Amino acid sequence: MISGEPDAICALLDELGAQGIRATGLAVDYASHSAHVDGLRERLSEALDGLRPRPARTRFYSTVEPGPLDTRRLTSAYWYRNLRRPVEFHSAVRALLQDGFSRFIEVSPHPVLTYPVLETAEWAGSSVSVVGSLRRGEGDERRFLLSAAEAYCNGVPVAWKNVFSGRGARHPDIIPQEELHPSVTWQSARSVLHWERCPLVRGQQSRHEFSNQNWPLVRYLFRHCMLNYPTRVAECPCRTRHRSTGMG
Repeated sequence: MISGEPDAICALLDELGAQGIRATGLAVDYASHSAHVDGLRERLSEALDGLRPRPARTRFYSTVEPGPLDTRRLTSAYWYRNLRRPVEFHSAVRALLQDGFSRFIEVSPHPVLTYPVLETAEWAGSSVSVVGSLRRGEGDERRFLLSAAEAYCNGVPVAWKNVFSGRGARHPDIIPQEELHPSVTWQSARSVLHWERCPLVRGQQSRHEFSNQNWPLVRYLFRHCMLNYPTRVAECPCRTRHRSTGMG
């Protein structure tokens, strides 16, 4: 991340674009992670006065001080450094990868960090899955549950019983194990992910007019890929890539 005077940032974006380097400007009221933040130090200290951070139940990795951090150090002084200092995002992701983390969820109104995580993992030679939570123009429960389902397909545990409790939800009829090809099991089926990029799915879209709204994903994916193309499914890069992570 680079911050500074608006004119200088615009000139840099033009230069990077001319070189074929993907870069995006963010519209903000002030340039975070630069000297522009210095004038906010007193206001921020007053706003966070009385903050008493406690130990977290999960490990906390910081982009200020890469590596696991004791959350009792998340005082007002820390949050000022968080806003003022450069973002050590790459170092933080590398620390997570080195400690064995391979599933990432970006909690935000719209995903902007998924590609940086994937790029960092690629440079590190690690296989990971990255999903967002909401999307621009899709900030409702449906979008959140779709993201939860994508995370679940990537091996992230989701408490579905809590999600659907009291809603009259039921288990739908799906393809029984005995109808699947002998080489395919429901356990291995979890590995066939990212259907939008899957060549097996793309090849059938026009014939079946597949979309999120008018064709259930489970029925399409399993009946048309696993029943009709069991050998090709085994060779699908979507499955191969995720099977190497031990997720099926």
